[in-house]
Amino acid sequence: MKNAVSELPLALQEKLAARTSAAIEKYNLRSTEDPETATYACPLFEQSIGCLVHSTAKPFPCIAHACYERREDLPPDELLNSAETAIETLNIQTYGKRVSPLAIPLAVNSTT
Repeated sequence: MKNAVSELPLALQEKLAARTSAAIEKYNLRSTEDPETATYACPLFEQSIGCLVHSTAKPFPCIAHACYERREDLPPDELLNSAETAIETLNIQTYGKRVSPLAIPLAVNSTT
């Protein structure tokens, strides 16, 4: 996502940074928060444009929550399950542990 955001016009990047910080503060987000109970607003949504990274870096929560304009664009459930399993396996091999997805504002704001 950070790569997709870095390709946006500077004015949109600045608006996104402000919304990201506001969402992190407002919802008291922390990277250790339980993703099952986390609540947050998406700073990647720009009024009159829509999702700023829809075509290049669709965030996992949007895929998982079917944030698609058309039903036929949804990936098949078995493909999504297979991809999630592969990602979890790779995370365990790479980091030695399961890695939970971050809330979008935390992912955009991350320094890693």
